Amino acid sequence: MADEKHDPTLPLHLIGHDDEGRPRPVRRRPGRPRVVRPKPESDENLWLEARSKRRADHVERDRLVGIVRDEAPSVDVLQEIKHALAVETAAIRWEIEHGRSEGRAYEQMISRRIDGLTKLAAIELGLRRLGVTTCDPHSARMQSVFRLFVETLADVATQVLDDPKSFVETCKVRFDGWEDLVDG
Repeated sequence: MADEKHDPTLPLHLIGHDDEGRPRPVRRRPGRPRVVRPKPESDENLWLEARSKRRADHVERDRLVGIVRDEAPSVDVLQEIKHALAVETAAIRWEIEHGRSEGRAYEQMISRRIDGLTKLAAIELGLRRLGVTTCDPHSARMQSVFRLFVETLADVATQVLDDPKSFVETCKVRFDGWEDLVDG
C-alpha cells in the first residue's frame, strides 16, 4: 500500500497526503490554468452542431472563398480582399463613433481601424506593383490619350486615303460616347 502512495505515475490530486498525513501542495505549471468545461447537455450539443453547420454554410457562400476556390486571377482576389477589408474597416469606424457617444472604451477599436487601413494601403501598393490601375475613361489623362489616337488616325488617313476628311468625320461620329461604352 505504501508503495502505491509514492507511485510517481499517479497524478498529484489523487495522492492527496504525504506519509505524515499532511496534505500535499498542489503544484501548477507556469502560465494560465487550463479551463475545464463541463460536458455539454444534449440540447446544447444540438445547438452547437446547428451553429457549426450554419457557420460552415456561411463560409461556403462568402464571395472571397468562391473567388479563391475558382482559382480566379490574383488581381481579382486582391480586389475582393481590398473590398472586404474596406467594409470591415468602415464597420469598425461605426463602432468607434457609437462607442464615443455611449461612453465606452474605444481605444482598442481605433488601433484595429488603423491596422485595417494599413493593410488596405499594403494591398493597394501590391496591386500597383502588379501593374493594376483603374482606368477612368472620363479622366483628363484618358481624354488626352484618346485625342492623340484620333490625331494619329487623322494623320495616317491624310497620308493614305483619297478622302481623309470623310474618314475622320465618320470616325469621330462612331467614337462619340466611347467613354460610356467602356463603362458599360
